[in-house]
Amino acid sequence: RLAQGDLTSQGTVFALSGTLPYPDARTRQSRGPVKLDASLKAQSLSQGANQLQNLDATLGLESDLKGWIDTFTLAGQTRLTARADRLVSGEVRAQGLDFESQGSTLALSREANRPARWQVRGPARLQLAQVTSGETRLNKAHLSTQQMILGGLGQAVEAEGPLLLQVDQIQSGDLDLRQARGQMQLDMVRDGLARISLAGDLNIAQGGFKGLGPVGPDDAPELAA
Repeated sequence: RLAQGDLTSQGTVFALSGTLPYPDARTRQSRGPVKLDASLKAQSLSQGANQLQNLDATLGLESDLKGWIDTFTLAGQTRLTARADRLVSGEVRAQGLDFESQGSTLALSREANRPARWQVRGPARLQLAQVTSGETRLNKAHLSTQQMILGGLGQAVEAEGPLLLQVDQIQSGDLDLRQARGQMQLDMVRDGLARISLAGDLNIAQGGFKGLGPVGPDDAPELAA
């Protein structure tokens, strides 16, 4: 079991390999290529109300480094994969998480006595076998983007970009929707409080509302969910 602040993990296996430029202690400078490969497996990874179970993640980085410990810049390409059996975040429960981002660009910098600034820009996809929150359930959800921008300064995080959403089934109470497809624009800011905005359209191929009783012979066939 490992713990750091409110972050805890159990059954953890972490591996890291790579190359870094040799630091010049006289000039207090490091300059050159960076290549890192990391993998993390954990039976449980928790932070506050958030928990991942049976996590298997990999990270690769190829970049150039310039600077020293407290003042540096790093720019290059990164790839990230993450799979987990279960995700819990507050009232949200998700199963079968599969995330991948390949060929994204990474920029990381820090100035003396100031927090680090970072940004990741590129494509990403996320698949979820099932998501539940209260009485709402999504089956086989798929999110993808060709150009997501994710960045932060210190503890603050921002994200924006176009999203393609596909969900096989959405159930909420008596409402049952099938084959939902939509294009949306995401804007998210978290700087103590989280603010999320999604704007776009969502098309439903088939839907039904059981609160009106069974479908009759005079009803449109699309009502039979």
